[in-house]
Amino acid sequence: MNSKLYKTYFRLVNNEDGFVLVASLLIMLILVIMGIAANNTTTIEFQIAGNEKVSEQTFYVAESAWQRGFQRIENSGDKALKFINPTDPTDDTVAAAIDQPLHGAISYSYITARIGLPEKVPGSGKDYFKFTYQIDSSASGVQSSSKVVRVVIQKVSK
Repeated sequence: MNSKLYKTYFRLVNNEDGFVLVASLLIMLILVIMGIAANNTTTIEFQIAGNEKVSEQTFYVAESAWQRGFQRIENSGDKALKFINPTDPTDDTVAAAIDQPLHGAISYSYITARIGLPEKVPGSGKDYFKFTYQIDSSASGVQSSSKVVRVVIQKVSK
């Protein structure tokens, strides 16, 4: 009786019917999990690349804004800039805002301010002065991205 039970037990244990089906299902499950993980990684990488692109575009727009302020200073000729508040020589703030967005939905603005009083330039004659300006430019656009660029420049003029 024991031998009959022993033979039945080993016949069930040694039966490999359906093993290939179970193994292939396990392999398919592993492959599906790997595919989902790869898809999620790719999606996140695309989002990171898009955010980086918007951030770079916003920075370049802010950079171009300070260059517009610099052009305004350069185009003032040999004279110092005429600023908004002539009664206070230390309050030399000029603001320029552009309402039209550039590069899609990115808009920018800049503020030009003279820092301190003009200084005489040694060795250049009594009529030459050095003016120091600070230009703060900012850009804001899509996805709440904003960048600020601050530049300090000096100009020598009569």
